[in-house]
Amino acid sequence: MTAQIQIARITTEDCLPLRREILWPGLTEDECRVPQDPEATHLGAFRGEKLVGCLSLCPIGPDLIQLRKFAVAAECQGRGIGAQLMREAIETCRLLGAERLELDARSSALGFYEKFGMSRWAPYFSKDRLSISEWPSRFESRLLARKKRVPLVGACRLSDCCFVL
Repeated sequence: MTAQIQIARITTEDCLPLRREILWPGLTEDECRVPQDPEATHLGAFRGEKLVGCLSLCPIGPDLIQLRKFAVAAECQGRGIGAQLMREAIETCRLLGAERLELDARSSALGFYEKFGMSRWAPYFSKDRLSISEWPSRFESRLLARKKRVPLVGACRLSDCCFVL
C-alpha cells in the first residue's frame, strides 16, 4: 500500500538533494541554489518521511511570484504528486496575496500545465544546454482568485508561463 502524500513548507536545504537528482545531476547541491532561495516559499511533497517532490515560489515583483525548480522523484512521476504540489502552490500564492504566478516549462510538460488552464502564447526559446524546441515560451492561464478578478497586464517579464490568480 502506498503511503499518502503530505505537502508541507520546507527549507532550501531540504530542496537541494532532489533538485540535484532531477534537475541538475551534474552539479553539486550548492550549485543547485538559485538567487531567490532566501526569499522563496519552498513546498515539499512527502511520502511518509521521504521528500518525493519540491518546488520554490519566488517573489519577483509586486503581486508576482515565479515558480522555480519544480522536481518530482523519477520513481514518483506520473502519480499525481506534481498535480498536488501545483494545486498547493497556486493556493499558497493566493494566500500570499499574489495576483500572478509565472514559471518556465519544458515542452514535455505542456500537457501537465494545460490541465491547470495554461496555454502557450509566444515562441519557443533556448535555455542552458537545451535546444530551442525543448522550451516553450510565454504561457498564460486565467485561473482567477476566488476573491477578485485580475486582468493580465503586459507580458511576463522574467519567465515563460503565467497564471493570473
